[in-house]
Amino acid sequence: MNKITEYIESFITIDNKQINEIMKQDEEMSGIQPCVGIEAGKLLGLLIRSNNAKRVLEFGTCLGYSTVWIAQDLKETGGRLISVEYRKDLYEITKRNIELSGLSEVVELILGDAS
Repeated sequence: MNKITEYIESFITIDNKQINEIMKQDEEMSGIQPCVGIEAGKLLGLLIRSNNAKRVLEFGTCLGYSTVWIAQDLKETGGRLISVEYRKDLYEITKRNIELSGLSEVVELILGDAS
């Protein structure tokens, strides 16, 4: 990690402890897309809140990292997230991560092909 990224991340607070757990899962697993990162997670939240978003559709849930970032801000706006994951193993991991993050009422997780 470079010094600029470290500096930026020093100002970012993570409100949901499950975010850190998902990052650990990401580091331990191979053959998956990497998590979007803290900066992108905060940017997603800013976009959701500034647009007062009510509905978001996510393709490719993976472990649920961006799902949790998006859902916690949609909870504030009274919105809902539909997230689609193709792989059953990742779907099961994400389902548990969403439950542990306390965001099950905001997220509808779908197992299936997004095409």
